Parts: sequence; C-alpha cells; structure tokens
Amino acid sequence: SRRNHMLYSGFQTFILNRSSLFHVNANSSGVKERADPERCIELEEKGKRVTWIGLWSNLGLFGLKGSVGYLSGSASLIADALHSGSDLCSDVVALAAIYVSRLPPSEKHPYGYGHYETVGSLCVAFLLVTA
Repeated sequence: SRRNHMLYSGFQTFILNRSSLFHVNANSSGVKERADPERCIELEEKGKRVTWIGLWSNLGLFGLKGSVGYLSGSASLIADALHSGSDLCSDVVALAAIYVSRLPPSEKHPYGYGHYETVGSLCVAFLLVTA
C-alpha cells in the first residue's frame, strides 16, 4: 500500500500521500475530496516547530538540573536531569523519524520512507515506558 499519514483534526481526517492530498470528512460516505495542500504542509510544520521547542526546552532543563544537582550534591535533581535527558532523546528520535520519513523514494525504497515514522513512534514509546 502507498505511504499514508493520518492526522485527526476534529471530525476530519487528513490523508497525506506523497503523490496526492485528500481530505475526507468523518461523516461522509467515503467520497474523497481534494484537500488544501498548503494547509496540510502548515500542520506538518507546526508539529515540527513544537517538537523543536520541546527539544530546546529539554536541553535547557537537562543542563540546568544536571549542573545544579551536581554542584549541590542533590541526587534527586541529578535523577530529574536524567529524566529530562530521556525526554531530549525522545525529541531527537521524533525529529529524525519525521525528516527520514519525508525523504523521496529511491531505488532501495521505491514507496518512500514513510514507515520510518512508525519505527520512530515505537522507539519513543519504548523510551517513555523505560524512563
């Protein structure tokens, strides 16, 4: 099957396909209507922006908590810094999965790299469970 990404926005489902963009209403009888590609790209860019903000926030928290915990000898602050570090790893994995999944198809992957997003989600879930 072709690479599809689903985003849920209220009662609407946006199906993003590399070759075409469709907009499907949840209450429709399955009739596909052409979506606004600019809106879909805007939603994807907002998601990347939020992840970048989270990455920089977690990097700051990791550094601040780690240094204050080390200087004060507080084991709980050092442990919390490690927790912020695992959140930072989750952000890196999520961004890497987003960027790799958007690569164009190649000879090795003729349908594209879309399933790397699923692998990235699995890795983030593993990090959340083990943190």
